[in-house]
Amino acid sequence: MNMLQTLTVGRSGETPSPEIRILLDECASPETLRLFGLVQSTTTGEYANFDPSNERMFLSYQESLTQLLARMLEGIAGSKGEL
Repeated sequence: MNMLQTLTVGRSGETPSPEIRILLDECASPETLRLFGLVQSTTTGEYANFDPSNERMFLSYQESLTQLLARMLEGIAGSKGEL
């Protein structure tokens, strides 16, 4: 999230790409916080640990986290390159 915030603020005169803005908003969501093992009871409350209730849920969260991180890398790369 810090990398996305840096890219949003650090570009002088440039507006951040819509992909970065979407990822930044998505990182603040409760669903995404759970992927990082965090949960917040209220919007102003402290963060607490989130532990998936079973192995299937744990693996699902790990898969979703990997997909999110891959999307972040693609979004901050700046260039899609050639395949």
